[in-house]
Amino acid sequence: MQALQQWYETMIPALFPMMLISSILVDTGFAQKIGKLLNHTLLRFLRISDSGCYCLLTGFLFGFPMGAKTTADMLAKEALTYKEAEYLLSFINCLGPMYTFNLIHKLFPAHDVLTLLFGVYGLPLFYGVFLRYTLHRKTDFSTKKSSIIPTHHIPLIDALYECVPKCGRSILMLGGYMVLFQVSFLTLEHVLSSINVVTNVCYPLLEITGGFFLLSQETPLSWILFYTTFGGACCMIQTYSFLKPAGLPIRIYLLHKTILAVIAFLVGTLL
Repeated sequence: MQALQQWYETMIPALFPMMLISSILVDTGFAQKIGKLLNHTLLRFLRISDSGCYCLLTGFLFGFPMGAKTTADMLAKEALTYKEAEYLLSFINCLGPMYTFNLIHKLFPAHDVLTLLFGVYGLPLFYGVFLRYTLHRKTDFSTKKSSIIPTHHIPLIDALYECVPKCGRSILMLGGYMVLFQVSFLTLEHVLSSINVVTNVCYPLLEITGGFFLLSQETPLSWILFYTTFGGACCMIQTYSFLKPAGLPIRIYLLHKTILAVIAFLVGTLL
């Protein structure tokens, strides 16, 4: 099946190492040191905590669903406030750079890679800045002035022992969702093909990786940016599997993803 092939060829090599490294950094406490460095250099304008800066880094650099997973992990370790976790989830859970280069740009070479990168990462960042200085302008995310104290840091050897099987289960779960949604789409397509309800254009809204292979190379930039920003129903369920244990609501995440997707579509139309 194509979903299993893409999971094996794209998701495992691109995501599993990043997931493992990030989990080890979080459990040992080094993640917050990296976040502190970012917070004092590149990300001061966002006025978020050191842990929040690390979550942003993983969400943009490591790619989906690392933004959501790291935010949930940091919240569970009491290194983030609940309000900051909700704020971060409104914009940081993007598709990864390796995914963008290795899949999207190769499938749609007609679109400039810098334009794709701006749509996938630039727009969410601008959206996050906009929310910080409007909706969250009076919210203090600094852990120094709150009762939130990072705890539960463990030695490296213990982190390896805990993180390898935990990340292995997570990557298997993500692959399972990919297979489930591909099977669901193919079943719907077979059942409803006679009345032409389900088309290839709908597929990326269910499962984005397999759906992109059904789109034409001439697909407009506006739709490419819409699909990549929204992520599809499969990505939503995968994200939910990380948010639920931390008590974070999926409805707020879905609301911001929808808003961002509409913005990306409009910007893509203009470009």
